[in-house]
Amino acid sequence: SLGNVHLVDELRRHWPAEALRLLLLNAHYRQPLDWSDAAVQQAVRKLDRLYAVLQDMQDVAIDADATPPEEVRAALHDDLNTPRALAVLGELAGEARRAEGPAARSARKQD
Repeated sequence: SLGNVHLVDELRRHWPAEALRLLLLNAHYRQPLDWSDAAVQQAVRKLDRLYAVLQDMQDVAIDADATPPEEVRAALHDDLNTPRALAVLGELAGEARRAEGPAARSARKQD
């Protein structure tokens, strides 16, 4: 009745589903969700940056046996702290973006 309810189908017409998922994962499930157009736009930009890093790292071989970084695993084991896990992944993506050459990017990818 207040006009503050949005259906998923409606949101998906305006925003990429991946960005909506990222926004939801950026909030701890026990905390209120700060939902706004600005927050969704920020999630879109963050997702674009992550995709750009993946694009830049196409020349790096993938280790099929690699495990997630311990800090990511620790965050998820700590009451499913997805905001912290995503922050660690963002830090790793930033390091990979700054790495020069395939060998340095590969080292960042293995962390």
